[in-house]
Amino acid sequence: MVWLSVTIVVVLIGVQLSLRSFLVRNAKKIFWGVVGIVALFLVYVTLLQYSIWLNDDGVAQFLLPPYQGVGYFAFFALMRIWIPYVASLVLGLLFWLGAKRYNAAHGGQFFESEECALGAMTLFVVGWPGVIIYAVLFLVLFFVASLVTFFIKGKLYKLSTYYFWLPVSLFAILMNELIIKGMGVWNLLKF
Repeated sequence: MVWLSVTIVVVLIGVQLSLRSFLVRNAKKIFWGVVGIVALFLVYVTLLQYSIWLNDDGVAQFLLPPYQGVGYFAFFALMRIWIPYVASLVLGLLFWLGAKRYNAAHGGQFFESEECALGAMTLFVVGWPGVIIYAVLFLVLFFVASLVTFFIKGKLYKLSTYYFWLPVSLFAILMNELIIKGMGVWNLLKF
């Protein structure tokens, strides 16, 4: 799943940098397209898991019908395959709605028109529990960039986060996969 997430983020970076007007017009469609691509991949992984268990000569085949009800496999697939992305989808949608309302209440001064969808996409693609790393990295980068801008300009300056979302999500995905996943405490955050 990590390489699908990396591919999606890299493609979105390309779209953001070279086809911004396309992104502005189609941010909502792109978001739901990304959700659809991930959902199709999760269906594939679920079917693959079922096939592996079905063709196992050991204990796994006894976890499927006719030995067990289909509910056992459905619960397993939901908790191990689907929940990390369902949770991050909910967080992404909550961010999208909250940021859109907050931005509208302040006259659109905080986010570009497509930026809320972009933030929701990145929250979704990072998955759970990678969202935690993503949020920390994003806030640290914003704080450091604000400090650097303050020292260069000599005053407080409104800093745009538009070009932070995708690179930070890419870094969070890779950091989660290559470094943090092996830590024991990380397993406590998984569903």
